[in-house]
Amino acid sequence: MDAARERGRRHRPGAPRAGALDPDPADARARPPPPDAVAEHPHLAGAAALVLPADVDAAALAAGQLALLGRDPRGAVVAATGVQTAPLLDALYPDPDAPGVSWEDGVPTLRLWAPTARAVDILVWPAGPPAEHDSGAPAAPRSGEVSGDPLRVPASRHPDGTWSVVGSPGWADARYLYAVTVYAPAFDRVVKNRVTDPYALALTADSAAAVLVDPSDARWADPRWLAAPSPPLVHPVDQVSYELHVRDFSRDDVTVPADLRGTYAAFGVEGRGRAHLRRLAQAGLTSVQLLPVHDFASVPERRDAWVQPDPAALRAAPPDSAEQQRLAAHRPGSPFNWGYDPWHFLAPEGSYATSAALDGGRRIAELRGAVGALHELGLRVVLDVVFNHTRDAGQQPASVLDKIVPGYYHRRALDGRVATSTAGPSVATERRMAARLVTDAAVHWARHYRIDGFRFDLMGHHGRDVMLGVRAALDALTPSATESTAAASRCTARAGTSGRWPATPASCRPPRASSTAPASPPFPTGCATPSAAGRRSTPTRAGRAGRPGWPARPTAPRSTAAPTSRHNGCWPRPTSSRSGWPAPCATSRSARRALAG
Repeated sequence: MDAARERGRRHRPGAPRAGALDPDPADARARPPPPDAVAEHPHLAGAAALVLPADVDAAALAAGQLALLGRDPRGAVVAATGVQTAPLLDALYPDPDAPGVSWEDGVPTLRLWAPTARAVDILVWPAGPPAEHDSGAPAAPRSGEVSGDPLRVPASRHPDGTWSVVGSPGWADARYLYAVTVYAPAFDRVVKNRVTDPYALALTADSAAAVLVDPSDARWADPRWLAAPSPPLVHPVDQVSYELHVRDFSRDDVTVPADLRGTYAAFGVEGRGRAHLRRLAQAGLTSVQLLPVHDFASVPERRDAWVQPDPAALRAAPPDSAEQQRLAAHRPGSPFNWGYDPWHFLAPEGSYATSAALDGGRRIAELRGAVGALHELGLRVVLDVVFNHTRDAGQQPASVLDKIVPGYYHRRALDGRVATSTAGPSVATERRMAARLVTDAAVHWARHYRIDGFRFDLMGHHGRDVMLGVRAALDALTPSATESTAAASRCTARAGTSGRWPATPASCRPPRASSTAPASPPFPTGCATPSAAGRRSTPTRAGRAGRPGWPARPTAPRSTAAPTSRHNGCWPRPTSSRSGWPAPCATSRSARRALAG
């Protein structure tokens, strides 16, 4: 068996190479697979492992086109196939530095994990004058369009496959993109991609560019969010959750100002919707589960691009009429979608922001304000997160991950095509850095938005180890009662005086409620259903064998999955007598009356 690859036996992965296959391929011999490989990939038990000569540079192989040729004893080619290199990348780069943007004394450091890239540059469009603010209120918006010549800064490559650039204080609020030169199997050639940061915390309108935002910046700490603590949940089994779509909540509410309808800001308006949520809370509702609010690709974010047919015209025309079909042709411009087509996992969706908050940290402030407004009502906030797939892959317009590390982040079928069993390009969370992205995203929402729980869409497509890792990472955010009290005192003293919010806003939560029953942690997660919060297990802190730095398995792991009805507004009644399942939505007559309006 020959391993044919681009010319060149050994070279730095970032160095340019010719695109043709090596006419003198390496000879690979079949051996039994190593035990550690079988442990990591059980489905390969019984398969043959092809061992390459010691002089072959595995990192160079993974950075370009790679094919296997099978020859008969006479040397004739009898079989040929491509290679899925994602497991190789996990083996070559087991513990990369943390991706994303970190801040120190107002200076950002940008890191991108792109081990197969030939070159990476940072393209920066500096912001205008610093945004002036009064009591944390953001200034007027800037245009989200990226135009003009950017500042181009070459990134430095590190042995762990990470590329980095240290910026300057003037980069705060700047827009940026990565320019990644990489071999793309979708085009069968080396391409130069301009792509957003998969770890972007803020974006311009329509995700045209990422924005360098420090989430601890006091400008984006909504006063309501600062003041309203997360409501305690003494008995997790009593959690009653109401599923809610941000736009639906206020779109037709005439008691909400027209420019705030359908936005995060509407949750803070004393209109009919907020009054109804208050009645639900008084009747026993504990949590609001928001349909996806992380950035998604299906809705234009600029209101002047929305196409909204007259509802009366829709009602008047029969469903099979020519008028209905004509209106249906405008669906791509519709401002409504459930949001299950994710684009960026760590940034808030812009179509729910007001027109003044489309760009940068202003979205963060408005979503935090919505969380604070719900906490004021005594309602915890659960996010519906869609980490199992992305909207696009390959070189498609909304592709991000596959433009940076082609072939790594998405699960692939035997024929090499991207799997779509999750209703989109499936994210391969069995890959180390894909699992890390999911874990980092959950921690980000809990830490920087005070989100109280998560509902994982199609959680069965994530590995059990992945979910246990998320669970352990979120558990690590939960301080003891003593630590929480001290942190709350420090934050009270600092907020509004230093001009900046502490780097970990979650530490400013109040201490747990005193009760004879176990108190709920600030971040109940797991599978993010009420049953998950009520069936916690205690993780050990040692690293898992073979995966340095990863969370250990819980000492008594139990399944956190509970089937739920996706869009009925509440948790269903259990279909079996299994303990720990969520209670039905309306647990009392008063709750049922409140749900009925």
